Amino acid sequence: MTDVVLDADALTRWVDRQPAVIALLEATRQAGGAAYVPTVCLVEALQGNAADAALNQRLKGCRITPLDASVAKHAARLRAVIDGDDIVDPVVTATSAALDATVISTDPDIALLATYRSPPVRVVDPDV
Repeated sequence: MTDVVLDADALTRWVDRQPAVIALLEATRQAGGAAYVPTVCLVEALQGNAADAALNQRLKGCRITPLDASVAKHAARLRAVIDGDDIVDPVVTATSAALDATVISTDPDIALLATYRSPPVRVVDPDV
């Protein structure tokens, strides 16, 4: 595994020092890869107060990925697949596709959306 994209849940689990997420990120680092965080995940994961200190420390080691028009258009197409109002999961999946990176996520919607690319976006569930 080289580059990874973390969704908001993976970020929270990293802050909570969950061993499986830490192991995945360490494997990424050892392989010379980078950890990416889509900006939309910051909206989900941050509180906007002092409680964000631990997460902000973790973010220093990540590459924050803004939403550009190309990724937004891909995410819009993916959003139709899950037939809902959630934009975060499609953005995470589209960002991973654009970066050719693996997603660290427990979210079943991301796992589903990942299959709408050939080859599929790789998703690693830290609970499995």
